[in-house]
Amino acid sequence: MTNHHDDNGLESTRPLTRRERRGLERLGEAQAQRQAAQKRAAEALAAEKRAAEARAAEQRAEARRRAAERRAAERRVAELRAEHQRQAAEHRAAEEARLRAQRAEAERVEEARRLEAARAEAAHLEAERREAERLAAERLAAQRRAAQEARRLEAARADEARAEALRARAPRAAHRLPGSPAAAHRLPETRSSEAGPGKLRGFPGGSSDRVAPEAPPAVGGQRALGAALNRSRPRGHAALILVCLAVAAIIILPLALSIVNGKSPASTAMASPAATMLPADTPLDQAMSVSGRVGARPVVKLKAPLSAPSSLIKDTLITGEGRALQPGDAALLSIATFSGTDGKNTTTPGADSEGNEHTGRRLVSVSVDQASLNELTDIVKGTTEGTRLVLRGPVVVDGATSTEITVIDVLPTLASGTAVAPVAGMPAVIPGDSGGVTLSLAGLPAPTRSTAAVLIQGAGEQVHSDSRIIARVQAISWTDGSVITNDYGAKVLPVAVDLSNAKTYAGLRNHLVDVPVGSRVVLALPADQARGDRPVAVVVDILAIEDPKTDASGAGPGATPTIGSDPEISSPAPAATAGN
Repeated sequence: MTNHHDDNGLESTRPLTRRERRGLERLGEAQAQRQAAQKRAAEALAAEKRAAEARAAEQRAEARRRAAERRAAERRVAELRAEHQRQAAEHRAAEEARLRAQRAEAERVEEARRLEAARAEAAHLEAERREAERLAAERLAAQRRAAQEARRLEAARADEARAEALRARAPRAAHRLPGSPAAAHRLPETRSSEAGPGKLRGFPGGSSDRVAPEAPPAVGGQRALGAALNRSRPRGHAALILVCLAVAAIIILPLALSIVNGKSPASTAMASPAATMLPADTPLDQAMSVSGRVGARPVVKLKAPLSAPSSLIKDTLITGEGRALQPGDAALLSIATFSGTDGKNTTTPGADSEGNEHTGRRLVSVSVDQASLNELTDIVKGTTEGTRLVLRGPVVVDGATSTEITVIDVLPTLASGTAVAPVAGMPAVIPGDSGGVTLSLAGLPAPTRSTAAVLIQGAGEQVHSDSRIIARVQAISWTDGSVITNDYGAKVLPVAVDLSNAKTYAGLRNHLVDVPVGSRVVLALPADQARGDRPVAVVVDILAIEDPKTDASGAGPGATPTIGSDPEISSPAPAATAGN
């Protein structure tokens, strides 16, 4: 029996039927299932919550990981930037050290050259002094020989005079033989001679007649002068005066004349007609002097005209410290020719694009190969930049063979000076291999006004507003970084930039004035200072300056660099010829 509630709410004590029990059981099972379902739902909800929390934690971890990676990447970028700056600083320091070493070596070489020149000059002066002493000794020996000969002649004449006197008195003394009263009376009046030359020859122990006393012997100079003039010997003050005059005429007067003329007796002897021409292979320092710095117009002064050589003679006057020229490399040469007769500059005039003629030297930009240099290829190949060569070769002038002197300066084809620290906010210039450079504009805004900064400070002559310079140029667009022109590279020829040309970038004309040769300059130019269509960045290496333009009788060089890829920068130049 089980109590249960009926429909009226009254508690019933009747026993449950089987159906009711099954219903109650099913009801309990349903409740249990509901509870289990609720429990499972709660567990699933908790699992989902935990999964969501795990996903959120993973997302947070992923975000932290990405942030860490980003920070690591930033650190790597900073390290790379610092490494690049360090390498750039080391490169600049190494370049400065190299340049200092080059300058020190150049100073050492110059000092050694000066010392060598001083030693050569001292040796030359010593040789002249020894030659003068030799000539003076020869003159003195000749004077001594003349004096000895004069004394011998004087003694011979005196002996002859005494012998003649004795022969004249011999007949008178014949009757006064010993034993006669007269002879005995006159014998005490005679006396023997005391000097050897005064003894009578042929009469042993003979005596001289008591005649006028013999004059005192004359000095060597006096006897020499008397013998030369074939006159009797002077005596007393007259003899002394004549001796002084003889010494002055023989020794003092030639020395005085040589001092007035600035020549020693040795050099006077060397200036004889037989020594007016030197052999063509005479050592360079003994044949001529070549003055002027490398790259400037040289001056040749001959010590004497040179005979024509049978073949080309090459001398290295100055050895440069730059790169050695290899086949195919670009070379910038300054060439001048001179006459081997009088040292006059004979460089053939050249003409620029406007027809103006120049003379004195020629700037030649060529490739080191047989096609462009002809016979100069083997001479220039292997030579270091900064070298000065002096050539002596045969040349036919008016049908006669003579000597032509050629001075070749091998100029640097990159900026060569003192490195300067980069300026913040300016394009970076990164040196590359084989003489190339790269302009970098990373993070820099386009310029609104033109600015310039010197990266390498040269030491040559300064650029003027109307100068025509030989240079290397690279220009890139600030808009997209594209290269507009690039004239850098060991095998790329430099270009000519005429600053007086209206087409040349205005920024170049404004900022390159007063910059010395050998400098590297980087420029940031807005559109109105460049081509007019876009802002640009430009780097320029100034290698040389042509002499001012003159008329046909002037003294300027003809230049032969090529035209660059941007006609707005580089101007036309005549074709390269290495013949002058």
